[in-house]
Amino acid sequence: LDSHRGELVSEHDVAGTEWPIFGSTLFLLAAEELFTGGKTFEPMNPAVVSAVRKAAQVIADPATGSWVRRKWGADYLTRENVFYRMLLIMGFAAYERLTPDRQYHDFMTRQMRSLADELQRAPFHLRDDYPGECYPHDVLWAVAALQRAGRLDGVRHDALIRGIMSVLNGKLRTPHDLPASEASSRTGSILQGARGCNSSGILIVAAELDKQ
Repeated sequence: LDSHRGELVSEHDVAGTEWPIFGSTLFLLAAEELFTGGKTFEPMNPAVVSAVRKAAQVIADPATGSWVRRKWGADYLTRENVFYRMLLIMGFAAYERLTPDRQYHDFMTRQMRSLADELQRAPFHLRDDYPGECYPHDVLWAVAALQRAGRLDGVRHDALIRGIMSVLNGKLRTPHDLPASEASSRTGSILQGARGCNSSGILIVAAELDKQ
């Protein structure tokens, strides 16, 4: 955070670009499960509170998203860019469940509304993570993030959930009965079959969405 290192790393450096925000969001999700059980806020010890606040700061820092800004341009927060925007929404939703701090709430809500509208209107409910790269499991995670954030505002995304689940079970279903790991967001065609990395991500959130 102090060095703004995120502004300096190559956009091809996965560890230097994706991992800071991905790791911080996963940390917040794990902390939410451990300390709230998915129900209500419970007091945490000072060390955990400090780590939770630091993780949110990493997610919020514009320098953390420098690589997607270079890929998408100045409007990187208002179109596609599903992976990054999903992590913003998911991370801040977990943060609000962990603390009474709502400093990121308005930003999270704007992202929730704009991404939900974009995915609802998109063909096959798919949009790209990076230009020309669409990974359906990230879209599924994005829908889960929208639903989690929506609970904080009394908003539901049931139609979008039904839509993306139908696509994963239909057009993007591979001969092995698993959703494709990569697809064309414009045509809905499968570009790569199922892989363990995407299937494991699907396992984390699919059951949660299937209950809605």
